[in-house]
Amino acid sequence: MMMGGVLSGSAPPEEKENCMYVTYRVGAVGSYFPVVSTYFDIAQVSKMFIDGVEVQVSRYVKYVTTGEHTVKFVFSQLTTLYRMLYSVSDAMNTIIGVDMSSLDTSEVTTMNGMFYYANYVTEIDMTGLDIGNVTNMSQMFAYCKSLTVVKMTGYPASLPASPSNMFHNVTTNGTFYYNSRTDVEFLDKISLILTVLPTSWEAQTL
Repeated sequence: MMMGGVLSGSAPPEEKENCMYVTYRVGAVGSYFPVVSTYFDIAQVSKMFIDGVEVQVSRYVKYVTTGEHTVKFVFSQLTTLYRMLYSVSDAMNTIIGVDMSSLDTSEVTTMNGMFYYANYVTEIDMTGLDIGNVTNMSQMFAYCKSLTVVKMTGYPASLPASPSNMFHNVTTNGTFYYNSRTDVEFLDKISLILTVLPTSWEAQTL
């Protein structure tokens, strides 16, 4: 229905923001700390926010207070997560949490080294992520020394026959949760991950 040249009725739904939240524990102020690695293609990031306040998109930020701070990355496009958080953590700037619930990974082809050395993160929840185009998960969780839970409901397009370094130097007791699908295509692809879990880990269906 038109009213005064304006179409009345419900407004069109807002386009869902493609974003990811990373929480850091900061132990010092006054210096610049990395929030993404130098390997990551930061041109994919259109906006950045720290604790809800928009800041200039940058690999490094300067915090004004210690404690926990959450950085929101908004993506204009996203085709690679190659080494996004690779070795970003150190004694004064530690990743302690990652929220990917609003992340669109449908066009991502590599997650190589994405969480490398995120050694204080205990859980990585990839539930609902479309990873159907991913072909590289090498070193994805390497050196995540506090990791105890990984949840993954999708499955990658293809992986090397033996992605043995995916959990390199993960020595915790943990659980890998995956989709309860039983079709052959899914089982063939997820089995490549199941065979390289740390010996101290178990696998369970969601």
